[in-house]
Amino acid sequence: MQQTQLILSIFQFILEGIALSFSTAIFLKIKIDNKKILIIGLISALLGFFFRKLPIVFGFHSILSILLFTILLNLFYKKEIVKCFIAVAKAFILLSVFEILTGNIFIYLTNKTVKEIINNPYLKTLAVLPQSILLFLLGFIMLQIRKRRDKVEL
Repeated sequence: MQQTQLILSIFQFILEGIALSFSTAIFLKIKIDNKKILIIGLISALLGFFFRKLPIVFGFHSILSILLFTILLNLFYKKEIVKCFIAVAKAFILLSVFEILTGNIFIYLTNKTVKEIINNPYLKTLAVLPQSILLFLLGFIMLQIRKRRDKVEL
C-alpha cells in the first residue's frame, strides 16, 4: 500500500507541476517551450513532494513551492523575478480555486468525508486530478485566445 501511495502521490505532483508550469508560461506571455515546461514541472513536482514530507507547519510547504517555482521560471525564462512571482501567484490562486470547487464536487458525488478521501490513495488521486486538468484547459483556452487576437505562433 505504501508503494502505491508513493506512486500515486508522485503522479499527482508531476501532473500538477506541469500544469502549473504551463499556466505560468501563459501568464508570462512567452513562447511555449514544451521541454522547458516539462523540466520545470518535473523539478517543481519532485521538490514539492519532498517539501510536503518535511516536518513544517501546514501551508509553509506551499510558500516554499511558490518561491521555488518563481526561481525556476527566472532561471529558465530569464524574466524579471517580480513578473515570475506574479505569474506563479496567479497560477497557484487558480489551482486553489479549482481545488476547492472540484474537491467539493467530488465530496458531494462520492458521499465521502475529507478524511476518507485523504486516507484512500486512489480516491485522493481522483479528487485532485480535475484541478490540474482544469488548469491545463484554462491555459490552453487562454493560449488559443491569444493566438487569435495577436495572430502569432506561440
